[in-house]
Amino acid sequence: MTRYKIDYLLLLKRILPLFVAGWAVWNEVAITVWIERRESALLVGVFLLLSALLHPRLQRGLIVTLSYGVAFLALAGFMYCGAVVFAVSSWEAYSSRDWPSVSG
Repeated sequence: MTRYKIDYLLLLKRILPLFVAGWAVWNEVAITVWIERRESALLVGVFLLLSALLHPRLQRGLIVTLSYGVAFLALAGFMYCGAVVFAVSSWEAYSSRDWPSVSG
């Protein structure tokens, strides 16, 4: 029986950006409120983001995390758009019924 060696660093490189991006999209409202209450947090965050782009390893991880974040945001927007389309189509089906008129 062959034992497979698990490369935890490789697993961390692949899985950690996925969870960080998912957490950020899931808690988007809470993060926005937190940033709005602390004006300097946005400046520090942008500075850390831009400085992370200078280091090659951090650059790769940051790009992967941002890519996952964009994908999760697109998925969330698609799910919201689908709910709006369903609601509009349901309302059109509901409002187009022939209701008996009430004479006043």
